[in-house]
Amino acid sequence: MDNPAEHACAPVARRREIFSPPPAALARLLAVTYETPGLHAFFRVAVSTGARCGQVCALRWSDLGLDRNTVCFARSLAEGPKGGVAIVPTKNGKRNRVEVDDATMNECAGTATKRRRCVLLRPVPRWSRRVRVHS
Repeated sequence: MDNPAEHACAPVARRREIFSPPPAALARLLAVTYETPGLHAFFRVAVSTGARCGQVCALRWSDLGLDRNTVCFARSLAEGPKGGVAIVPTKNGKRNRVEVDDATMNECAGTATKRRRCVLLRPVPRWSRRVRVHS
């Protein structure tokens, strides 16, 4: 008996091109969030590094290299199996160290002094996957 699966071909995954928001939209986003330090630091790191939302949410004090102006992304927050939040490795399983400017690092340091365990926003809001920055 012939197995029809032997003649099947796997579908080809189409990769969509990723477009960055225009600089004016990013500037507007940072201006609007300026009065909310944790949210402003979150978006500032995201804009400065290009990191994924879950990676920025999972940052800890130990991930900041204050003396070197670096942010190390070693984990990510994701939706857990029962709708909760889970800390998981990054998508490629590797640490990613990114240099940031002085203003971004100062923003993170100011937020971090108020929160010991996590540097920025946590947990991931349910709407975060649907939020897009448009001009």
